Amino acid sequence: MNIERNEIYCCKVNDESTAQIFKALSDPTRLAMLRYLVQNGESNLSDIASGVEITPSLCHYHGQFFRTTGLVTSQKKGREKFVKLNEEKVELYLPSLIDAFKKN
Repeated sequence: MNIERNEIYCCKVNDESTAQIFKALSDPTRLAMLRYLVQNGESNLSDIASGVEITPSLCHYHGQFFRTTGLVTSQKKGREKFVKLNEEKVELYLPSLIDAFKKN
């Protein structure tokens, strides 16, 4: 880890936000959703739900964990809600996660 990365960690990472990130990632369904976003980019909740084989309401429920931690951003387009991975935040907390998900 280089000096710049250490400085970023010291300034932006704290125990509470780290605990929330790990809580969000502690569920296999949420990990599958995160993997889907890494591999497919911005997607609507219906596509994510079908991609990870869950109901749209369950996708919405799990998506709230990501939005509250800032791991994803969401935007409503018409009647659909689209979510996008906040790669900067994921990289800050879990530097190798995005690469690992892209390889698998």
